Formats: sequence, structure tokens, C-alpha cells
Amino acid sequence: MTVNIQYVGFKSTAIVREYSFLLRESSIEPREITFTILNEAFRAHGLRYQDAPDLCSSRDGQLRGRSTENTLSDQRNGIG
Repeated sequence: MTVNIQYVGFKSTAIVREYSFLLRESSIEPREITFTILNEAFRAHGLRYQDAPDLCSSRDGQLRGRSTENTLSDQRNGIG
């Protein structure tokens, strides 16, 4: 089964940045997955905002592993 994860964009708030991705599998409808990173995590760990999508997508192995078993249409994950 082929799984593709596509970066969609981000939304910034006073407390967090939310990074959205589409998880596409050949056998099911695309699902949106959102990673939330606390703004404090960027400051505390010296992370750059432009590196966040790569950080999130590096967790795609986790997402691929649970993608076929999970029937939720929207998945949220926290980092930081």
C-alpha cells in the first residue's frame, strides 16, 4: 500500500504553531493530520520556524504505521 504525506501549511497563534499535512493512502480518503508545537519549544530548543515541517514529517513513520488502523478523519499530534 502506498502512503503519501503532503505538507499543507501552518497556522500561528500566540501559544502554538500548527502544521497541517494530508495523509493519502490508495485505499481510503485523504486525512488531515495536524502537529502542534509550542512557541516556547522553539525558543527553548533553538529550533527555527522553517525547520518545523521537516521535524513534523520526520515522524511520518509513526503516522504510516497507524494510518490503516485509524478511522479518525482528523489527527492531532503534539511536539515539544
